[in-house]
Amino acid sequence: MSVGLVRLENFEVEASEGFAGWLAEHEVSLIFGRAENLMVVGRHGDELRVDPVTMPMVGGLAVEGRRLVLSNPYQVWTYDDGLAAGTTTDAGHDAVLLPYRGVVTGGAGIIDIGLLADGSVVMASPRFSCLATTIDGLSFRPLWMPRWVGALRPEERSPVSGVGVRDGVAATVTLFGCGDGEVPWREGRATGGAVVDVVTDEVVANGLAVPTSPRWHDGRLWFTHSGTGELCVIDDDDSVVPVVGLPTLLRGLAFVGPYAVVGGSASRSDALVEGLPIGDQLAERDARPEQGLWVVDTRSGEVVHRLAIEGTGREIHGVVAYPARRPQVFGPHDDELQTLVAYDGSWDPDAARASFARP
Repeated sequence: MSVGLVRLENFEVEASEGFAGWLAEHEVSLIFGRAENLMVVGRHGDELRVDPVTMPMVGGLAVEGRRLVLSNPYQVWTYDDGLAAGTTTDAGHDAVLLPYRGVVTGGAGIIDIGLLADGSVVMASPRFSCLATTIDGLSFRPLWMPRWVGALRPEERSPVSGVGVRDGVAATVTLFGCGDGEVPWREGRATGGAVVDVVTDEVVANGLAVPTSPRWHDGRLWFTHSGTGELCVIDDDDSVVPVVGLPTLLRGLAFVGPYAVVGGSASRSDALVEGLPIGDQLAERDARPEQGLWVVDTRSGEVVHRLAIEGTGREIHGVVAYPARRPQVFGPHDDELQTLVAYDGSWDPDAARASFARP
């Protein structure tokens, strides 16, 4: 298969033939977290463009319209497009994502996020075994935790590894483990994971190996079964149905029409997958986990595109599809922000003065 090769500092990216055309067909770009960078995969004309943004440890990503929300283990940042609709920059960017609100969540250890109907952020905190949201004056406000967890403590009792939002409501979580601290979850991570219905507080599926990234799409619940390397869907009878198996530790899931985009992490050693089914499968072939993105047709389970990454920094976290050809994203501490400003150009000073008039 012919590929497009993009070489960047410390790593290189190879895209399957037609990947840029697929992005063009669906009018999206892809954004994902990888080690020290936020990665933006878009296109300039017919060519693929990969733009790394210095932003360490991005784990959770969510998109609503042109708004992008992202998290690292101790912060949540909200971005919006500061570019006028229908315009592009000299460099060919058709969106300029600027950070306008940041919240410090401290030691909550946020790993995944979603957006609720009221615009607020719901966060998955494995450290505190809960769902939470932001609140003034505190690191976070807890919203939910498993009914069997006896106390809100930073002890990873039943680590919440992902949150699935349905119709604007936090509907589902994945858990790395289902205890209350009596046995460290890592000791049973090959079979201790679960999917839980937040509304009913009932376990939908258990016996899972490190499930992550629960996402509702077309009325069905999907998730990445990281420890087996499988993209899975929950059937009507609550059975777990693998759609495709991939040679990697999966994490990060987004949908573009009937296609699922999943991320996978690599490792120089066996530690990442040791003791997991995917580790055993790879060991039989004397192979290592591969890093990158896979585009899967959910109707057939066929991998239709692949973005392979080689280089330092091997873990991939969240992934989202963004509705722009090539968005430019600024890190919250980027010096160039001092020269940029987004404001309401339709503001009427006369109307503003009238609002201050005394009766």
